[in-house]
Formats: sequence, C-alpha cells, structure tokens
Amino acid sequence: MSSDTTEIHTTKKLTPYSRSYYQIEGLTVHRIFRECVAKYSNNDFLGFRQPIPGSKKKGPYIFMKYKQVGEIVTCFASGLKKLGLEPNDKVGIFMKNCPEWSVTDYSCASQSLVSVPVYDSYQAAECQFIIIHSDMKAIVLTQDKLEFVKEIKSSGKAPLLEHVIVVDDPLNPDAPRPEGASYKFSEVVALGKANPVEDQPPTPDSIFTIVYTSGTTGTPKGAIISHRNASASAVQLMSRATPPKDGEQDYLISYLPLAHIFARILEITILQFGCGIGFFSGTMTTISDDIATLRPTILPGVPRVFSKTYAKIHSQIEAANFMKRWAFNVAFNSKLKTLKAGFPHEKAALSDYLVFNQIKEKMGGRVRLIYNGAASLPVNISEFISTCMGCIIAEGYGLTETTACVTCGQITAFDNGSIGVPYQFSEVRLKSIPEMDYYVTDKPYPRGEILVRGPQIFQGYYKDEEGTKEAFDEDGFFKTGDVGMWVPGPYLDDDGKKQPSLKIIDRRKNIFKLSQGEFICAERLEEVFVEKNEYTRQIMLYGPSTASALVAFVVPEWDLLLSEEKKEETGSDSWADGAVKRWREGKAGAGKQEPTVSTADSDAKSASASSTSSSSSSSEASGSSDTFHCQLSLRQALQHDPAVMSFLLKELKKTSEANPDRVRRFEIPKGIVLCEDEWTDTNKCLTASFKMKREFIRNKYKEDFLTQLKVIEEGAEKASAHSSSSSSSSSS
Repeated sequence: MSSDTTEIHTTKKLTPYSRSYYQIEGLTVHRIFRECVAKYSNNDFLGFRQPIPGSKKKGPYIFMKYKQVGEIVTCFASGLKKLGLEPNDKVGIFMKNCPEWSVTDYSCASQSLVSVPVYDSYQAAECQFIIIHSDMKAIVLTQDKLEFVKEIKSSGKAPLLEHVIVVDDPLNPDAPRPEGASYKFSEVVALGKANPVEDQPPTPDSIFTIVYTSGTTGTPKGAIISHRNASASAVQLMSRATPPKDGEQDYLISYLPLAHIFARILEITILQFGCGIGFFSGTMTTISDDIATLRPTILPGVPRVFSKTYAKIHSQIEAANFMKRWAFNVAFNSKLKTLKAGFPHEKAALSDYLVFNQIKEKMGGRVRLIYNGAASLPVNISEFISTCMGCIIAEGYGLTETTACVTCGQITAFDNGSIGVPYQFSEVRLKSIPEMDYYVTDKPYPRGEILVRGPQIFQGYYKDEEGTKEAFDEDGFFKTGDVGMWVPGPYLDDDGKKQPSLKIIDRRKNIFKLSQGEFICAERLEEVFVEKNEYTRQIMLYGPSTASALVAFVVPEWDLLLSEEKKEETGSDSWADGAVKRWREGKAGAGKQEPTVSTADSDAKSASASSTSSSSSSSEASGSSDTFHCQLSLRQALQHDPAVMSFLLKELKKTSEANPDRVRRFEIPKGIVLCEDEWTDTNKCLTASFKMKREFIRNKYKEDFLTQLKVIEEGAEKASAHSSSSSSSSSS
C-alpha cells in the first residue's frame, strides 16, 4: 500500500438477510433475462396504462407475463437480425420509459447487439452528438423524436444510421407508418416472427451498452459497459435487498430514466425476484396516480422526489390539530427508536395501525423496499420517510463508470449521512489530494479521492483512449473524482468488528448532482460567468443533492457595481436606503475620484477566466483581501440587500440566456450569496496555488447559503402548487 492511499476496503460476505441467485463469473445480462423468463414465466412482467377514450385519465395497469415478453424479445431481435444487424452493431433507444424500451434492450442482448440510450433531457446538440458518435446502425424511438432524428439522417451526418424504428401510437395502433420512419415497432416484431432465429448469446466481455455522460465537462463521453459489468452490478445490488415472501410478487414503479445507469441496473436486479415493472404514464404530474394504481412494493427515487414527499406529509402534520400532531410525534418517536434498535417493523404494528398506515396507503400500501439514487438524502428526510413507510431507505453510491455500484447501506440499520460499505467484490480505497488539503493521514478520519476496482468497473470511453487512460491509476483503480472520508458505521465486517462507512465530502473536479439527478460541472459554468458577466469578479456555484437549483456565491465587481456610470442600469441610488447615493455624494464632495475597476484588477480577471484562480493581481502581490475602493462597511451593508441580490441574480440569468450553448436551463442560479471581500489565500478562501477552497467558502457563508436554499425550495413549491392549480382548472 502506498503512503498516499488507505488500505483497500471490501465486503467478502453477503448481508444476513439476502441470498445470491448467481455467481458473477461467466454471467451476462442475456443469461439473467432468459433464465428469469423461464423461472417466472407466469409472473407479471412489463405493465402499462392505456388511455381511456374521451378522457385525460388512464385505466388500470395491463401486464404482459414473463413468457409473453420473452416471445416478443425473440421476435423483435429476430426482426433486427433480418434487417441486417450483426453482433456489436449499435442500436439507439430514444424514448421515455416504456415496455418497448426494455424489449429493445433485452433484444439487443439476445443478439449480441449494443444498445445506446439517448436521454431526451439532454440538449439537442448532445443528442445529435450521441447519435453520430456512437455509430448506431438503427434507432428505436417514439414519434415525438422522429422529426429530430429524421433531420440528422437526411443531413448525412450519421452515415451508418440505416433504420429508424418508431414505436406504434397507443391511441391509433393501426395508423400507417409515419414519414421518415423505416419501420414501425410492430412491423419489426412481425418480420421477426415470420423469420425467427436463434439467440446469439454474448460473452461476459461483450459490450452490453454504451452509456453517455451528460457532457458537463465538454462533449458527452460514452462509457463502455460490458455484460460482465452490468450483471455483476445487478448481483451486487441484489445483495442489499430482501427477497419477497414465498408466494408473493414484487412490483416496481419505473419512472427514473432508463437512460441513466442506476434505473437500468435496478431493473436487471429485480428480474431475479420475478418482479413486475409498471411504467409511469410519461409525466411526473401524474406519478402519484400511477403509484396509487400500481401499488408498488419497490420504490426507487432521488432526493428531489423524497424531499417533496417529506414536505407534503410534514405540512399536513403541521396543519393538523394539537391532538393529531401529538399522536403522530409519539408514534413517530416510538417507531424510530424501534427501527434504530434493529427490531423488525412488526414490533411497531400498533403505531402503524394508528398513524402510519394512512401514509403508506398514499404510496399504495405495499412498499417494502426503497432505493435512493443520484445523491444522498438529508438525515431528517431519510429517517422520516423510513419510519413512515416502515422500511429503511437503501442509499448507495455509484457512477456510470462503476455501473451504478460502489457502496450501499445494508438496510439493517440507519447509516445517516454516509453511503454505506462496499458491495461484495468492490474494492474501495482513498488517495490523498495534497492540492485540496485532503490526506489519508488526516485525523480523526482519513480523507481523499475515492478509488474503485471490481468486476463492475467499465471498460473505458468509446473512441477516447486518452480519457480512458486518465480514468485509471497504475493499480487499475478507477478514479471517481469524488472526495470521501471513512467514518464509524453501524455494520460489522467479516471478523465481527465495526466496519467503517464511506462519506462523500467534496468533489475533486467539482461535478455534483442536483435533486433531480442532473449533473452540474461547477468549473465550466463559473468560467462562463467570470468571462461574460462584467459584474462578477469571482464566483462559486453549488447545490446540495437536496436542492433543485444552484446557489451562486459571488464576489461582485463592487467598484463597477457602485460606479456613477452604472447607476441608471443598476438602480443603485436606492440601495441600502440611499446609502450608496450618499456615499457617492460624499466621495464627490471630498474631490476624490469615482471608484472604478483598476487596470490591474481587470487584467487579472481577464487572465484568469477560471473561477478557481480569479483573484486580482493586487491581492496576489500584497496579500491583502481588501482590493476594492469602496469601503468595507458599505459592502457589508449591501451584502444582504434584496435589491442588490435581485439585480445580480438577474444579471447571471441574462448571461446564461445569452450563452445557451454553455449554460443549460437547469444550470441558471436561482439563489445568491454576496461576499463582501475578495477571496484570497490570506483570508483562507484560496489555497496557496490560488484555487478555491470550496468547503471553506461554503462554511464561511453557511447561514446565508441555507437561507437561499430555503428561498429556492419555497419558490419551487409555489411553482408546483400553481402548476397543479392550473392543471386542475384545465381539467375542470
């Protein structure tokens, strides 16, 4: 072991309550699918809701059995083969979650084809890049994506793209094939039924899929995921799940995008339980109705979804009378204590009967497993929902490159604030990051970049040898870029000793996720705002996993902001009850020069567009943090002025909208924290090499930051309420 790395952490045994259906060696996704189809042939498999004619509502879930799906996969795969597709050819999937999504995926696996998801929340340029870069020969899509792909095909930019297969219109299945489509989905099924062929099983080393990252660090990267990677992850994830009782069947609500690796691996995992999958209706506005109709037993989610659930339940409790609130709190504290003690939920049967069953019913009344992906949940939300629903939320950690799996809680105990322990077969260690002051020798707990090795680690980036090489260290460990810390955990290792849990504390390249699961590359955005926004001297963007939007920590160009020449544009005469106007008049009366941005400051800003090193040359030379002409007391007076904050927030929005190719809609900051002083190494906001100490800045302005998060979420709730109200009015 190197002196700059920790020992390797792993888990050699399964959890006490789980069992392994498969050995990882020699396993493929195709084998899991075919064997589960045979084993659970009469179980419900893929379910959907048909629209009710003449109504905006949808009917009950209609399920195809495992045996039926297996037959359709054989037909569709045979149809693809008849179209001329050969092993390793790429097939795009461009649609929201639906039965055809899964059928296409398993069909590709059965003929050793490579599926390539295209996520429709990406920008048009990113979707086009994926279609072209992946060399896909066919693409399966819904009609709303047809025009977009037709233009790409006709442009000649994707010369290998031969077949455009459109999913049949559920409201009019007999409609003719739309213009621009090569075939309807049903036509390919019929073609394969008339020309059946045997499966061409992949090997574990065969490519299962190429999953493209969201392109936050430039163009998207295609992570090559083999069958070994995907099947190993499915077995690992299953090792942290309790199986259903004998004679009972599980049901999963599928709404997290299958284009993301977590939702996809979760689906492969639950095949091993013979689980039914009910697809949502395609919009989050009706997800509550979908859940109430399906009554799932397995509920996946992301922090944004669980935060909304928490807020809704909590607000209803707060609005209740004193006796109901008292009864809830007594029941909640009693059940939480029971769960923390490790007793089964049956011990809290009375609390469930009196209080929690009403809450459970809103989620269908049958949920027994809850998975949280994308990012960590706050402790209070995790405990609250786990207690109400009667099952500890399983929180894990993984990336596209690790096929969704690195660590996970074992759901036998709360592991709040952490992301659990390594899965079986995962090897995890930390490596010191001197430039960020994180060391594996730190006390009381070692800190450093999280490195991972195991059968789930991807094969590399498609057509990117340099990026692939940079992704691994000399021992074959994948460099996640996340900064972790080993902390005491509630689990026992193989020797019966306490096993440390992993906790994420930072991001080496400052890429993180918002609550809806969207990746944010802070440095890329910060560069835009420093370069394009004249009022921004330094900026740091951040949003925790529970936030729906970004907060901008901004050191404004105070002198420019308060200058005489800008007062009409800014409206600064009214700021701080006229303090700015009086200050300017006082300066003029004293015969002093109006504050302007110095040449040195401007040069420094121009030379360092990156926010990580945008301190001015004067501060670098003198070590002083006060490089502005306007006095500190005035800046402090303006720091929390709503008018100043609103103006600068609008300016950031203008910059975003003026650069749509560099700033996406969800990357526009909706909260702002103003900083009175420039960030320098002297005031500890920058390192000695003039890189931002992000955690230090966040903690320094913690109260302001928390206030802005509250403002953002209140705004989101109002917008959601308004949308619901409008929808109700429209329905009426």
